[in-house]
Amino acid sequence: MKRIVIILYILCNVTSLYSVEKKENTDNTFVTKQKRFIAALFAQEKYFDSIAETGRLLQYSHNSSLVPEYTYFISLNYFLGGQYATVVNRTSGPACTKFQTPIRNVLLRSRCFLKLGNTAQALSELDTIPYNTIGKKAGFELFIRKTELLVLSDRYMEVLNEISRYETCTPGTEEIQSLRKDISRYNSLKRKSAALSVLLSAGMPGAGQAYCGKFSEALLSFAAVALSGAGTWYAMDRGEKSLGMTLGFFTVLLYSGNLYGAYNSAQSYNRHLYTAFRSGIVSTHIPDYDPSSYIDMKKVFK
Repeated sequence: MKRIVIILYILCNVTSLYSVEKKENTDNTFVTKQKRFIAALFAQEKYFDSIAETGRLLQYSHNSSLVPEYTYFISLNYFLGGQYATVVNRTSGPACTKFQTPIRNVLLRSRCFLKLGNTAQALSELDTIPYNTIGKKAGFELFIRKTELLVLSDRYMEVLNEISRYETCTPGTEEIQSLRKDISRYNSLKRKSAALSVLLSAGMPGAGQAYCGKFSEALLSFAAVALSGAGTWYAMDRGEKSLGMTLGFFTVLLYSGNLYGAYNSAQSYNRHLYTAFRSGIVSTHIPDYDPSSYIDMKKVFK
């Protein structure tokens, strides 16, 4: 009887171990297939399907070291899917830092605020991480994103200050020196004076527009004021006071419009100047933000 009990005990344990092993093998097979499926969905830019399937994968994966990667991957897909407010909520608060790398999270959250039109908050997010608390590569990425936000806001003196702060933690490079040199050119941009433009057009209609390079507008302004003024003089000279006063009224309007146009021409010239300068800095020194570069897709979803 004793032998029978022992034999039954052994058989139960063997069966149990076999069942566990079989379940683990089944789970591992599912996890492998699921990873490949998610990678394929992501490659097809099916971001919300990727989110759903990654959530499912989390329930079966036994590798706790990959949990931060899957969690970030879900946030990444929300970002690429345009759900910026969702990303902010997912990556905010102390509870999130347990499973997510802070620097890539902060960069992603900052980018979401930028997409939502809140540049000030986007910059504030990045200011929470000092350069001396992160590695060289992460520090450079943080610096580049802060620089980008400042450039987009035309805050070039602050960019120079940020360069100095960055260099206190990281030795200066040729790339940084080139950025500093190009940023310093902002103060020497050949802007047009709105006051001078208006003054010139006050003396001769259209002269302010010509000063700003708007020659067709200058010609139209001069012709409109000149012809209207000439018509006013001609009507008054012939004694047609009613017509002369009407034409005079329009002459004053056209002359005022000419002054306003001169002011706008200077403002428009300067806006285009700033836009071209900003675009040049971004295209030369600021690489595109790629949130997927912070996750090794081949390693995580192999």
